[in-house]
Amino acid sequence: MGKEGMKFPRDLSLICLGDSYMAKTYKTPISVYAEPRYEMGKQALQTIENIISGQTLPGEQIKIEGDLIIRKSCGLAK
Repeated sequence: MGKEGMKFPRDLSLICLGDSYMAKTYKTPISVYAEPRYEMGKQALQTIENIISGQTLPGEQIKIEGDLIIRKSCGLAK
């Protein structure tokens, strides 16, 4: 990979946001953080409703866990 002699994934790891067909089928399958889009949308709507009704202050932090899918682009997966 490149003129410097770097090899992917030996010298460089890659993790992308959002899983896709390309990430799964690329010649070196790409690791991804698969964000829970449905849960994010559901939580966003609930938060907007809570802010409007005064139950939540704007800017409160909400954490939603996704999945880290390790593929060969990180060099760790076999």
